[in-house]
Amino acid sequence: MQISRYFHFDSINWDVLPELSTRLARHGVTLEKAGVTLSSFPDSIEVESLEAAQEVVRRGFQPDAYALWVRCKQDSTSLHIRLRRHQLSDGRSQWLALSGSTDEVILSSVADFLGLRPVEVESLPPLPSRTVCVAHRFDELGTSCAEKTARFLELLGFHVVTGRGYAPISVAEKVRTRLLSQAIIIAILTPGDDSTWLVQESVLGESHGKPLTVLRDRSADFTPGILGDLEYIPFVAPVVETAFIPLLEGLRVLGYVHTSTDL
Repeated sequence: MQISRYFHFDSINWDVLPELSTRLARHGVTLEKAGVTLSSFPDSIEVESLEAAQEVVRRGFQPDAYALWVRCKQDSTSLHIRLRRHQLSDGRSQWLALSGSTDEVILSSVADFLGLRPVEVESLPPLPSRTVCVAHRFDELGTSCAEKTARFLELLGFHVVTGRGYAPISVAEKVRTRLLSQAIIIAILTPGDDSTWLVQESVLGESHGKPLTVLRDRSADFTPGILGDLEYIPFVAPVVETAFIPLLEGLRVLGYVHTSTDL
């Protein structure tokens, strides 16, 4: 059986490495042979024992990446444990991978002994919390920007609603209901003087602490008020797509978007 598990990009505890055979012996596993490759560009050092690897590090060699393999036996069964540390070319931290033809108990014991922190899998917030209301002016420019933003959010797995669409209630009540029933709110500020935005802006002030992100066209003239103390994501209409990267960054802060560097 082959098991793989990922760990944070920490250094292993080199001081205890030679004692790995003692830890394995607790599980009835006998260490037969080991080897370690330590790399720090442009140098690479290969050694044939855990003790030698420890000594290399003690002498000051700090590896950016390493690969460790151990051949063992448990009763009459051969076991192989491999540990690799990788790093992306741009220098950002990646995770550790530990794999071995062994059972999960032994794998967990080795990881704990070496001081590795397992990556905990975090699921994205489930529906209906992945819902968003896009508030915008109902004119041609506001609607166009809202439709592009809605499509972007849908590709991220959000259910998107806006203030458009008929409902047998007042505009104010329709907008209020749709805004306040969603998990987060995105307001798109574009130039204009139609009253529909004024209705939506007043409701934004009643958003009850819901996360609010504001995309603001640079030519839109708004006097400080309900939204005056918020940080805006600027764009130049109709190209609202330029706001999508900072919008993605904001969604990541809220926990809706995850990348490998978060692990």
